[in-house]
Amino acid sequence: MLPFIPRDRGRQLTHAALALLTAAGCYITFTLTPALRPEHSLTIGLGYLSLALIVVTLIIGPLQLLSKKRNPVNINLRRDVGIWAGVTGGLHVVFGFQVHLGGDIVLYFFERTAHDGLKPVSNLFGLSNDVGAVATVALILLLFLSNDLSLKWLRGPLWKWLQRLNYVLIVLALAHTVGYQVVVEREEVMTLIVLGLTAATVLAQMAGVAMSMMRRRTL
Repeated sequence: MLPFIPRDRGRQLTHAALALLTAAGCYITFTLTPALRPEHSLTIGLGYLSLALIVVTLIIGPLQLLSKKRNPVNINLRRDVGIWAGVTGGLHVVFGFQVHLGGDIVLYFFERTAHDGLKPVSNLFGLSNDVGAVATVALILLLFLSNDLSLKWLRGPLWKWLQRLNYVLIVLALAHTVGYQVVVEREEVMTLIVLGLTAATVLAQMAGVAMSMMRRRTL
């Protein structure tokens, strides 16, 4: 078993706080969606939590630049938040497959035809699921990189290069979320939340790039 939960007391407290945040997010979702089935509420709550945590991982680096000249290869807080982004995202997928189409996973991506067998679903529902599937693969890969064993085995530069898959992940996750918001006609407040998360990500990355360029000029 990979050592995702560290022995360091400070990091253990971080994981405990993130676990409580996840539980609180799911509870709030339950209270706001009393008419939905439990698995549907969990799908929504875990999905938005995962998206928010991915955004946080992309904000931590630029914030670190405010206090240091350069970012280290590994920031424990960013890695721990990434672990919970992976956990909540994985659970989102598991529960999400129970919400539509009677739990028939194949129908999320293909439609069954009498003559041609399986045909890819080409509407927005199918495309959103396709994007979500690719995002899930990226999320699982990043989750399995977020431990001391992988960091030691892959060394710093290679590990850091693979971690940059996080930038691809956020684009896929946002595309999947927006696609589903259109399909299920999600409430306007949820759209505003996604717009806010997108703006926070873009602004943080722009600030990080600007600070890095300014410091290089002063060297």
